[in-house]
Amino acid sequence: MRITEKMLFNSATTSLRRSTEAVAKALDRNSAGRKILRPSDDPIASARILNYGQSIAKVDQFIRNISSAGEFLSSSDSVLSGLQERIARAGELATQMANAPSQSLERKIAAVEIRQIFEQVTAMANTTHRGQHIFAGHKTATKPFDFEKEWRGQTVGTSIEEAIEIVSYDSSDPSDASNDRLNLTVDGVNVQVTLNAGFYSGVALAEEIQGQVNEALVFSNTTPDSSVEVKFEPDEAGSEKGHLVVTSNLVKGHSSVVFNRIVQPEADPTAPAKPPLGDARLALGLTNGKSQLSGEEYLGDSGEISILAESGAMLSKNLPGDQVFKGNANGVDIFATLLNLETALETSNTVGIQTAITDMDKATDQISVERAVIGARLNRLDETKVRLTDFQVGTLEIKSKEEGSDLFSIYEAASLLVQQQEALQKSLAVQARILQQPTLLDFLR
Repeated sequence: MRITEKMLFNSATTSLRRSTEAVAKALDRNSAGRKILRPSDDPIASARILNYGQSIAKVDQFIRNISSAGEFLSSSDSVLSGLQERIARAGELATQMANAPSQSLERKIAAVEIRQIFEQVTAMANTTHRGQHIFAGHKTATKPFDFEKEWRGQTVGTSIEEAIEIVSYDSSDPSDASNDRLNLTVDGVNVQVTLNAGFYSGVALAEEIQGQVNEALVFSNTTPDSSVEVKFEPDEAGSEKGHLVVTSNLVKGHSSVVFNRIVQPEADPTAPAKPPLGDARLALGLTNGKSQLSGEEYLGDSGEISILAESGAMLSKNLPGDQVFKGNANGVDIFATLLNLETALETSNTVGIQTAITDMDKATDQISVERAVIGARLNRLDETKVRLTDFQVGTLEIKSKEEGSDLFSIYEAASLLVQQQEALQKSLAVQARILQQPTLLDFLR
């Protein structure tokens, strides 16, 4: 086979181009710090690298979700910690004013501090975190508690039967089981009414209570504008059970309706109180009823905002304000409790002060439960974040090995670059010697 100069030139050019491309590729690997720069370098490994990258990106988002939720929950816990301190102070004041031989002036001074505590608590309830109201449920852009609106004190009883028997108290019967006496405080005024014996429907009983309480309020003449409205509301359409709703018609901050325990009077003031006699609260579901502020002062909702902490695992990052501050169905309305205490102190109502002390204890327990929920969620978030971080680090190591970006592969790429450069230099030297050999034109000269 005849080898021409053109063939030698083409072969030399092709060899040089391949050597140069090999050096350029090795140089790119060293610059990028990776073995695989494009899918064509290793299609199977490239698919695995893509999956690893997607897993890492997903974990990154989970960790961001956890960090955001952790900040939100920590802000909520900080507010509840301050709330506990304010409730504790209110309970301390109530205990001092109830036990000490306090004069009316001292209690009025204490009422001023309770009002300041109330203002602090309302500000806490409207706390924001990064522009979001933390106690508004799903409605984070809405201020959850608006105390500029008109509202009235209200007590909602628990479920009772439609047909109720009222039994008169018999002082001569030691096993008396009557339920005819109702003792309550309306807007700071102590009222005791005795219901007539007989069988009542829920509606008839509501009318009877409303008439007797309002008559007693007019007779006392302490707060001329005070009156109550009593309704029987069925639990559902056609239900034989329902609940009583007793609402004060006095608008704004001193409006309250609190039902108190009836204690038989004692001849000796130092003697211990006997059990309640003739207490209608038991039959009317008002013993465990809830004192609250009527109206729509809570503008949030009961929704919980959930975040995706990891695949298939949702976790709530907020506590709705109606649950924390109003206690939902069986809890304590903290706002109403503070206002009831303020009213009781201003009017030197010792029964109302004692009732407020009990409610303060319940409020403290209520907040403690919510803080425990926050603590459990924060612990879970921390544990999940540690586990996800470990997974992320492990996945990054595997991805680095696939890409050839680990330390061993970097050294290997550097060594390969040196080899390719040496190969290029040798190729250039060989080609130079070949191209410098004598040709036919050299002999023809």
